[in-house]
Amino acid sequence: RDLVDDANRRGTATLEVDAAPTGQSTMGLFSTLTGMSLGFGLQMYSNAVRRLPLAREPYLHVGFAVMGGYIGYQYPKVEAALYQDVAAMRKEKNLSSPERVGGNTFGVRLE
Repeated sequence: RDLVDDANRRGTATLEVDAAPTGQSTMGLFSTLTGMSLGFGLQMYSNAVRRLPLAREPYLHVGFAVMGGYIGYQYPKVEAALYQDVAAMRKEKNLSSPERVGGNTFGVRLE
């Protein structure tokens, strides 16, 4: 913290946003499992709406679960990149850095 304050006084500060805050690894697992559940549930719902047997074409259940898991796995990375982009735009406009508490990293303060 002192090094950042010293850099601010000298005018050589750089924007530092932690791309992987504490709890990010568990968030990756949680979001992957959530995405897999949503993908699997989507295929089950699709079969239910069409009044087909729920377990019909099980390869689609696996495919949708894998696609949902991949999307869920990428979500925290995309969110961190978006946060960095917003912080960079705010810095260009000389606005204060956004402070976020909570979100997908409950109780972790992102500065």
